[in-house]
Amino acid sequence: MARPRSSTTALRNVLDQSQRPIYVLNEKRLIIYCNEACASWTGMAAEDLLGTRCDYHTQPAETPNQELAACLCPPPEVFAGEQMATKISIRAQSGKISHCQANCLPLGIDPLDDAGVVVIVDEWSELDSGASATDSELNAETLHQQLAMSRDKLSLPFSLDRLVGESPLMRRVQDQVRLAIEQPTHVVITGTAGSGREHVARTIHVNHTSKPGTLFPIACPLITAESLQSTVTAFVKHCQQEDTLASSSLLLLDIDQLSPESQHELNGFFSIPSFQMLTIATSRGSLLTLANEGQFNKSLAYSLSTLVIEMPGLSDRGSDTALLAQSILEDFNAEGNRQFSGFSNEAIDRLLHHTWNGEVDELVDIVRASCQRAESSVIHETDLPESIEKTIQAEARRPKQSQTIDLDNFLAAVEKELIARALVEAKGNKTRAAKLLGITRARLHRRLQQRSTTEPPVSESQTDAS
Repeated sequence: MARPRSSTTALRNVLDQSQRPIYVLNEKRLIIYCNEACASWTGMAAEDLLGTRCDYHTQPAETPNQELAACLCPPPEVFAGEQMATKISIRAQSGKISHCQANCLPLGIDPLDDAGVVVIVDEWSELDSGASATDSELNAETLHQQLAMSRDKLSLPFSLDRLVGESPLMRRVQDQVRLAIEQPTHVVITGTAGSGREHVARTIHVNHTSKPGTLFPIACPLITAESLQSTVTAFVKHCQQEDTLASSSLLLLDIDQLSPESQHELNGFFSIPSFQMLTIATSRGSLLTLANEGQFNKSLAYSLSTLVIEMPGLSDRGSDTALLAQSILEDFNAEGNRQFSGFSNEAIDRLLHHTWNGEVDELVDIVRASCQRAESSVIHETDLPESIEKTIQAEARRPKQSQTIDLDNFLAAVEKELIARALVEAKGNKTRAAKLLGITRARLHRRLQQRSTTEPPVSESQTDAS
């Protein structure tokens, strides 16, 4: 039975007069109400927010109201009927991040009802955007908040699933990417397949200018010298005609696998004074190292390697794996799919102990497959693909490396120990020590000389007449 209209109006009047920010989402996660306090807190008019869908993620959105709606989205568990307190972070009008405690109340009487959620903001405070989460627990809410802070610090509109991380290795990569954006130059990005080299290259290009030009990819293992010469020439002419030469770049994929003839052809372009095209290259290893080993054109290696960004392996990034997994999951949420809050502690533990031979690309596949398998808003250990469990079992069953035994050294050590014990027991008397060992005194004397055994001090009374 529908609520009487007068009661609904009275309730709205009460909410309108509240000094606390309050907003309501329906079962489709659309904002259907927000009071004046909420509009003042968010800095956005109510009519601009109404009808906007809230997805649980921290990734960049196409419009400001969509980005704000994502910040306002409560955890997916609330839509399943679970009342909970949570943290919500938005960028205040002052430019600082506003963190608040909010109570999320399901509107359905039955947990199976899809009746929406009312969110009541209790209190909030402003922190500098450089502040970071201090909670060391790798739970879903903490990871969600850390992602929001990481995105704010990076300030890059491109997806974060390769650049996110708090490990020293990834902080160095982030600083290098920021440098490549602020001071455009020739860049080589090294790392194993699947580590996100091309993703980082595109991140650098798209952030070069407010209106980036064309990023023209070239598959270096496949292109011939003749095709390379004609392709680069045509692309440069096109950029000159469109007046985009300063904002366009060549993306040289797997430059370390470029043929010697093609290397010579590409190096010729750098000898032309008028050639001002920026290049971003990906490689499995350092071009300068390959050049010193005689496996790459040295002049070309120096021309391309003004800035070298080394992408670390996922297994070397520690707890970054959990943050990356949360970022990939929230990318899935941002597509408007079924919403997930994160991973259980057991699932995170499994991910942290997995051997990532396929690097970040493998993690993307694992997370997306888990989202397809999961039945609740939390990814549990049982939702992870079987490949995770098989890898862990294989690691546990890996045969231990056999240790070689040097028999001569082992026996010599045992003999030295026994002689030392016998001398101590005999109080330095060699004759008595020899009897304890079951050998002659002459043999013991030879052994002592051979092993250079240090004897305890021997008194006159302990030395025998022989």
